[in-house]
Amino acid sequence: MTGDYDLWSVGISLPSPVINLPTSPTGTRIRAEDNRAIYNAGLPPSGYLFELHKSATIQNLRIQGSMPGFQDYNFDRNLCGGIHTIPNSATTGTHEIRNCEIYNLSYAGVFVDQNCDEVNITDCQIHHIKGEGGGDAIGKGYGVWSKGKDVDNSNTIAAVVNITDCIFDDCKSAIDFDSDFIDLTAQNNTFGNIFSEETVNGHSTVGMIIQVFLVQFVNISLIVLLNLAEVIFLSPALPLVK
Repeated sequence: MTGDYDLWSVGISLPSPVINLPTSPTGTRIRAEDNRAIYNAGLPPSGYLFELHKSATIQNLRIQGSMPGFQDYNFDRNLCGGIHTIPNSATTGTHEIRNCEIYNLSYAGVFVDQNCDEVNITDCQIHHIKGEGGGDAIGKGYGVWSKGKDVDNSNTIAAVVNITDCIFDDCKSAIDFDSDFIDLTAQNNTFGNIFSEETVNGHSTVGMIIQVFLVQFVNISLIVLLNLAEVIFLSPALPLVK
């Protein structure tokens, strides 16, 4: 799926037959008036604006959710998400999210579900993903929330998640990843100053080893890695600049 939104003036690459599509920084916007679902240890599929399957691409869209950064205490568990990546073992390919503005959501801008093979999020602006303020549903407000492969003997290759050249601001956390088998690379991203919790947050079970590829983080307020036996930084050391 493609629109004509183009904040970065990088143009649109479409498969053959080639289509010349003019672009604009105020291009295609998809707006949800009210697309929320009840949170219960996760958000059901009906709470997302898009489901993204393997070998599919969403690009050049402005995706506006139905909660513009406020906390609805009357319906605290009624949340909305942006893009939900769906694993499918019967097909091959990657999930691609390119050159999108994703905003005004309360659960997550992009939720990478369990057992996806590879997800690439590139040239996106993700902001106003919030709803923080207490209440029953604490799992909300993530720019990108990523799960990985199941931690068991059936998986020998980690889920690959690449977040590149994106802008994050005004979220609970910009990036959060779970205690799964995952190789997450965040490179050349820009992080603003409005985050109500850690800018980047990684969780793990006690004793688990996670390999974290942190290539470049700018304007980081805090990185928290919880209960890790070992953290392996596999890229060259670069300063963390606040």
